[in-house]
Amino acid sequence: MDKFVLAIDEAQWLRLLRGHGKVDMALVLAYVYDNLSNVKVILTGSEVGLLHDFIGFNDVRSPLYGRIMDKLTLEPFSREKSMEFLRLGFRQCGVDVGEDEIAEVVDRLDGVVGWLTYYGYMRAIKGVKPVEIYNEALALIDNELKSLLGRSRYYELILEALARGRSRFSEVRDYVSTRLGRYVQPTEVSRSLNNLVKLGVVRRSSHGVYEVVDPMVKAMFGQQVK
Repeated sequence: MDKFVLAIDEAQWLRLLRGHGKVDMALVLAYVYDNLSNVKVILTGSEVGLLHDFIGFNDVRSPLYGRIMDKLTLEPFSREKSMEFLRLGFRQCGVDVGEDEIAEVVDRLDGVVGWLTYYGYMRAIKGVKPVEIYNEALALIDNELKSLLGRSRYYELILEALARGRSRFSEVRDYVSTRLGRYVQPTEVSRSLNNLVKLGVVRRSSHGVYEVVDPMVKAMFGQQVK
């Protein structure tokens, strides 16, 4: 029997198909898992928390509850690995890029594989100048965030607060209240902050410290890229 791979990118959006008159894709995937042994399913997504909610392996109400899965999380590269990644890529493309530029790129992009790949492609294949690459990256971020920021009036202010060094919940709440010129209930800020964590835009450490995950998002809300 031939083997097939069903790969779905940004699979967290499949959750929006649930409801009256719609197809519950979790049911479809459960059927594939149980009955089509020659089909392997790969789900990828940038909003990790929402992807986990959609899959629901640990939710008894989910059609996919209890199924066995393999999980792969692409973590940021270390500084050394990031520099080697760019060096090898530029070398393979026959492009001469100095160590100072590579070091600056790694410092700005903080090991995020997607941005390292984007920079390498734009620099080596497209021949775009570094400053223009950063500006285009910010334009991409701005466009992608428009929909997100429209979901809550607090999202933008929370990202501003985090990008400007307010890493504790109380500091974020105070920043939001100050910017709005009125007292904001902690529950309102907490709800929005938790949503940003679930969306993968913000991470929370075990010590209760929050930070913006994407260095370019942080740059956009915290300081202008030169």
